[in-house]
Amino acid sequence: GIVIFYLSSGIFNTVYPAGLYIKGLEKSAVLTVITVGMVFQILGFRISGQLLEKVEEKRVAFLSLLLRGSSYISLGIFSLLFFGIPIFLSGLVFYPLAAGIAYSLFYSSSNTMIFKIVGERSQGKGLGVYSTVVGLSLFIGSLLSGYFTHYLGYGEDFIIAGILLIVDSLLFRYLEEG
Repeated sequence: GIVIFYLSSGIFNTVYPAGLYIKGLEKSAVLTVITVGMVFQILGFRISGQLLEKVEEKRVAFLSLLLRGSSYISLGIFSLLFFGIPIFLSGLVFYPLAAGIAYSLFYSSSNTMIFKIVGERSQGKGLGVYSTVVGLSLFIGSLLSGYFTHYLGYGEDFIIAGILLIVDSLLFRYLEEG
């Protein structure tokens, strides 16, 4: 599940700023969208600890994947249909949800699960493998994003990344039920 998350992140994050430029936004507007997303990420990390004390990690992971995936899909649909101001407004709504709130909640919940799995045994080796898998997933996702945007388009790239996260959420939902 974590592999799919970071693969999707590589697919989306590699081309999102370029997609904003292509869809008519000026540099200052792109910077505004990205900055608002990062502010929401800070806020998300501030609430994630409190939330994880009350709600099981698998549940938080499931819900954050749904939020991130549906936000990516929404950004993709807007990218397919609109140009200019609607792209800016959709970026101000859906990007902070995806890159801010959903990312911080998934990151916190998935890392908590990893630390519980690794436990006291072989922490260095376990976390080393985890970091390698994350890096490879992001790298492969970045390569795929170039292919997707070249042959399909930016909106399609965002939608593919979102669909991967929706599928990933089902895996975490299965973990939650099982």
